[in-house]
Amino acid sequence: MKLPWKKEPSVYDEPIADLLSAMRKMTPDSEDYPTLVAQLERLTEMKTQERKNQVSRDTLVIVAGGIIQVLVIVVYEQKHVWVSKAVGFIQKAK
Repeated sequence: MKLPWKKEPSVYDEPIADLLSAMRKMTPDSEDYPTLVAQLERLTEMKTQERKNQVSRDTLVIVAGGIIQVLVIVVYEQKHVWVSKAVGFIQKAK
């Protein structure tokens, strides 16, 4: 099971590292350098597209906080009468 808070390495990390090490060995004015740069740009674009599908940690924290707020209010209202509107305390979705 994939845990959302554990960052797993991307399949693009190793090819990007290989390209960067190959680029370090040559000078920017060599013949193969522009093709390596184009490949690097393409790999990094593919990696960012892969990341867009994942839920960020900030979103998970906001959702968990909202659920905890609702649970605390419901538990409190079961034992005590809450005169004011408890819904006003819950954070609205943006």
